[in-house]
Amino acid sequence: MISQIDNFFRPKMDDNAQDENVQINEPPIEEAEEVRKRTYHEAGFRDGSRNSGSPLALSICLNAIYARFQNEEKELVGKQQMAKEPYINEQKSKDTEIKTLVISKEDKELQITKVEAD
Repeated sequence: MISQIDNFFRPKMDDNAQDENVQINEPPIEEAEEVRKRTYHEAGFRDGSRNSGSPLALSICLNAIYARFQNEEKELVGKQQMAKEPYINEQKSKDTEIKTLVISKEDKELQITKVEAD
């Protein structure tokens, strides 16, 4: 039983050779951010040019554009949190499992020392 627990704590070797050949195509992040900045800038320019120089209208347009930008960012943060949630839950369950195994290992070691002492 103790050897099984010790084996549990040893690093596992990955036998999946298939994973090495898989290529992950990630969209270029810099280009996506640049497009967003460009559209944010263009939206501000377009809305600002429509108000024909009124400072109040310009302020309202810029506030509306900034509010849209903040809403987009909040949505992206929410999506990222939802994407991370399964991994966080798995990590918590693994941590709990490790703690229980450590406790059981300590109990078994105490039992062994008691048996050896008798």
